[in-house]
Amino acid sequence: GILWTVLKYLAILVIIIVIKNTNPRVRIDQAVKFFWFYLTPVAVAAFVLAVLGQILGIAWL
Repeated sequence: GILWTVLKYLAILVIIIVIKNTNPRVRIDQAVKFFWFYLTPVAVAAFVLAVLGQILGIAWL
């Protein structure tokens, strides 16, 4: 019940705090480079796969 929910909340909170305090601050140029060179190709590939799935009638989900 409520105790389990509070414990899960605290576990997630501790994980977030540990990650935030152990990683250095990311500069804006580092973030932009990460998004353009890593996340944008992944997003484009996901979009292409979704469109192909719709065209070919493949229901993945």
